[in-house]
Amino acid sequence: MNNLFYENFNDTYRLLPCERLSDHPLRLDFYSQAHLKELEASILCNGLLEPLLVYETSNDKFIILSGHYRIRAIRRLKGKEVLCRVLCCDKKAAAGIYCTASRMNRTISAMEEAHIITGLLTGEGYTLDEAGKMFGKSASWASKRVKLLKLLSPELKEELQKGN
Repeated sequence: MNNLFYENFNDTYRLLPCERLSDHPLRLDFYSQAHLKELEASILCNGLLEPLLVYETSNDKFIILSGHYRIRAIRRLKGKEVLCRVLCCDKKAAAGIYCTASRMNRTISAMEEAHIITGLLTGEGYTLDEAGKMFGKSASWASKRVKLLKLLSPELKEELQKGN
């Protein structure tokens, strides 16, 4: 197998305490309660089928790149530890991986895309061109997504972020 796709990553699998895991800052704070209940039932019946994807920041703290619903379900089931795939990468690479993982696991809304792209630009040092490429789109497309957040009233943005 060609190592081109794996040469930049050095990862391990570890059982980590749930309290050391934090949401990625680009993640919106909205969770479908119906999906969480279904996931809890699945974990009770089958166990955790896929480990969380995380990266270590410092002081044995970890940021979730993929698995935000899984950690919530495990915490609701009173789980103390969870199997994680720990990537060794920098903050910028982690943001890119988070974006890719988010789109692989579910369909994300235009508002979520706008929130993520804004975070990539303001917090992670990405350019519009780089952010657009993350989504397989152009810099112009990324710019239009960012404008969604700028044009909406704060009240409407808050409601959309809650999933309303």
